[in-house]
Amino acid sequence: MSARLVRLIGAAWFLAVLTLAMTSASSAQAADLKLRAYLVWGTDDPKPPAGKDYKAADAEIEKKLRSLPLKWQHYFEVSRTNFVVSPSAPTKVSVSGKCEIEVKGGPNSIVDVVMRNKGEEVARQKQPLPSGQYLIVSGNAPNSSGWFVVLKREE
Repeated sequence: MSARLVRLIGAAWFLAVLTLAMTSASSAQAADLKLRAYLVWGTDDPKPPAGKDYKAADAEIEKKLRSLPLKWQHYFEVSRTNFVVSPSAPTKVSVSGKCEIEVKGGPNSIVDVVMRNKGEEVARQKQPLPSGQYLIVSGNAPNSSGWFVVLKREE
């Protein structure tokens, strides 16, 4: 074989491997994220407010919240919403009549979350969200209670 042919074959292999690597990286970044959003209310009251159909927060979520430096003794689930986030555009999700989150997916399972109350931004957080893990976003609350949006990756 001539030296020119060997270089040409080597360059072709290099381009093929480079193309395969770039395709794999872009497909890994382009995956949709399946998420679940929980709206959780933290309080010292042992029962939810009269007339509210709140149930005790999931044991795993309550354990996670108790591991944080929070002051409340009881946590109640207000709502639960499943949704999918595409890396191409942010997804808006209403978790209550007043609270909405906007979630944007990125490479390496990074999610960027903006929480709004009555249309006004109250919190923003950006971090990786591996499968089975939680991301907790919270804002100010009246009285001696707290509101949290807990995101869990479901895939």
